[in-house]
Amino acid sequence: MTSAPALAVAPVVYIAGRYRGAHECVVFRNIQRAREAAELVWQCGGIALCPHLNTAFMGGVVPDEAFLAGDLVLLERCDAVFAMHGWRESVGATGEVKHAGKRGIPVIQDETELRSWIAERLRAGGAR
Repeated sequence: MTSAPALAVAPVVYIAGRYRGAHECVVFRNIQRAREAAELVWQCGGIALCPHLNTAFMGGVVPDEAFLAGDLVLLERCDAVFAMHGWRESVGATGEVKHAGKRGIPVIQDETELRSWIAERLRAGGAR
């Protein structure tokens, strides 16, 4: 188990990728893929922020725009964005990546790069 002091310096990584789909089974698969990416972040010693899980199957609770705007607020509090494979096919993920870029938040698109980036941050004591 990772201790609280270790987590205090762990980088927070926002998971960006497709959520919506033509059918609920597609949404479910997209959520599962995002969950797997979040698991990877945790296994590497980072802290995952996975909006897919935060609002899973809440369609219709508020307009989609409210979820998307809230996600950008959360993203701004993160140290990096992990843009999952296929993120360019998502309007929401594309917006998240652009938002991160405007704010100087690193965007990582490769699992190997993600592992290295988290390890580097942990060695540096959490410094960005």
